Amino acid sequence: MEKKIFKAQLMSLSHWAILIVMLTLLSGCQAKESPLSQKAAAMEIVVRDMVKYLSTALTDPVAEGDIAEINVI
Repeated sequence: MEKKIFKAQLMSLSHWAILIVMLTLLSGCQAKESPLSQKAAAMEIVVRDMVKYLSTALTDPVAEGDIAEINVI
């Protein structure tokens, strides 16, 4: 008889564990992103511009394996 009670308790614990995991995942998903501060928005623009510049400037040297040119940039 004790085995049946123990199995029921385990089943109950697994249901609680699944519920907690689901609530944790769902609470972390937000539909809207929070707005950036002015400094963060400015930094995002600077980083995007730098990534765009570096990706175009480094395309040919990386493709050619020109280490000297990569180090210049």
